[in-house]
Amino acid sequence: VAGFIGSPSMNFIDGRVGEGRFVTAGGALQVPVPVGEDGAELVLGARPHELELGPPGGDGLAGTIGLVEPMGWEAIVHVDSPVGRLVVRVEGGGPRAGDRVSVAPAPSVRFFRPGPTGEALPSR
Repeated sequence: VAGFIGSPSMNFIDGRVGEGRFVTAGGALQVPVPVGEDGAELVLGARPHELELGPPGGDGLAGTIGLVEPMGWEAIVHVDSPVGRLVVRVEGGGPRAGDRVSVAPAPSVRFFRPGPTGEALPSR
């Protein structure tokens, strides 16, 4: 998977499909999962603009903001979570380092098979 293309690069989250949800080390994510993949280990791939910040305890993965990079009208936010560091693009100001947040994927994220080929699965 060409996760290195673009800046900032894609976020990759390992997990398993179970009961129509994507289950990660940090909990279950409410995101459309590929049909017929129940029980399969997959990798969720999300560009920074496909992740959304929410309040602590909200839908998504819990995390703490480690770094905010102001970029004019937007900011690149680095969130430390149970699945590793996630990079999120947000419009305007707002979050600060040390803030507790939740991180949820948009429905547009992609799923890949783990391993060297990183085969992309069809969107739902």
